[in-house]
Amino acid sequence: MRALLVTRPPGPLPDRHRRAPRVPWLSPLLGLALLAAAPAASAQVSAEDRVAAESLFGDARRAMLAGDYAQACPKLEASRRLEPAVGTTLNLADCYEKLGRTASAWAEFKSAAAEAQRLGDGLRKTTALERAAALEPRLSRLRVDVTDTSVAVFRDGEALSQALLGSAVPVDPGTIRLEARAPGKRTWRREIVVAGEGVQQTVQIPALEDEPLAAGATTAEPARVATEGGSGRTWAWVVGGVGAAALATGATLSLLASSNWSSAKDECGDLPYDCSPDAVSRADRASTQANVATAAFIVGGAALGASIILFSTSSEGAAATQLALTPSSVTLRGRW
Repeated sequence: MRALLVTRPPGPLPDRHRRAPRVPWLSPLLGLALLAAAPAASAQVSAEDRVAAESLFGDARRAMLAGDYAQACPKLEASRRLEPAVGTTLNLADCYEKLGRTASAWAEFKSAAAEAQRLGDGLRKTTALERAAALEPRLSRLRVDVTDTSVAVFRDGEALSQALLGSAVPVDPGTIRLEARAPGKRTWRREIVVAGEGVQQTVQIPALEDEPLAAGATTAEPARVATEGGSGRTWAWVVGGVGAAALATGATLSLLASSNWSSAKDECGDLPYDCSPDAVSRADRASTQANVATAAFIVGGAALGASIILFSTSSEGAAATQLALTPSSVTLRGRW
C-alpha cells in the first residue's frame, strides 16, 4: 500500500463501499486514503441507481486526478444523491476544499465523521474530524442580525432558519446575496463579499420600509360592508368562520413546526453544523411553519373579536353597523 508511505494523501482512494481494515497502529493522518471506502447506506438502492452512482463517481475521480475540481464536485454530488456512501462524502469534502469552499468542505467532513460513528468505524471518524478541525481556523463566518422576528431572511435564495440568526455561521468565501421580506414591506437586498479566510462579517438588517400603495390607492375609499339587523349576524358568522379557520391552521402548523424541530435536533450532533441535509431542511421548515402559525393566530384572534362585536351590534337595539376593511386595518362603526 503506497498510501502508507505518505503523511497526508491528496485525496481518498476511488473505492466507495469497501470497509477499511481496522489497524489500530496506523496513523490517523493516513485519513482519506483509507476512508474513501465506505459501506453503502442501508436504504434500498435500485440497480440502475447504483450503476449510475458508480459511473459518476469514477468520472469524478478522473476529473479530480486531472485537477478539474469544478467538474468533479457536481458529479460527486449527483453520485451521493443516487447512492449515499461515506467514501463519496469524503471525496466531495476534499473536492470542495480544493475549490476553496472551506465551509462546505468542513460541513461534509463533519457529516462523514457522524456517518462513520454510526457505522462503528473509528478510523474514518477520527480522520474526518481531523480534516474538519484543520479547516476550522480558515473558516469565514457571517452573522446576520435582525430585530423584527416576523422578517424572513434569505441567503442566496434559500430561507435562513431563525435559529441561525444572530450566530456567526461558516460560509464559503465569495459573494453572498441577502434578502429580507415581510408582508406589506419593501424587500431589503444586499450583496456581501466575503473575502479571505478566517474573517467574520456582521450584517444588521434594518427595519423594513412600508410597501408603497399602488397609484391612486391613497385616495381610494376603504371597502365597506354595511349591516342592518339580520345581515349583521350573517357577516358575524362569516368573519367568525374565517377566524376559526385561521386558528385551526395556526394550531396545525404549530404542531408540525414542533415535530419538525424535534426531528431535526434528534438527527444533529451539533445543531446547526453536524446535521444531515434532511435535518437542516426540517429545521428550516419548522421555522417557516412557526412564523406562519403566529400570523394565523393573530388573524384568527382578530377575526373572532370582530365576529363577537358584529353579533353584539346586530341585535334589535342596534340601528346599523358598518365594517370597513383596508390593507392595514379593520374598522367597525355603528349607531346604537
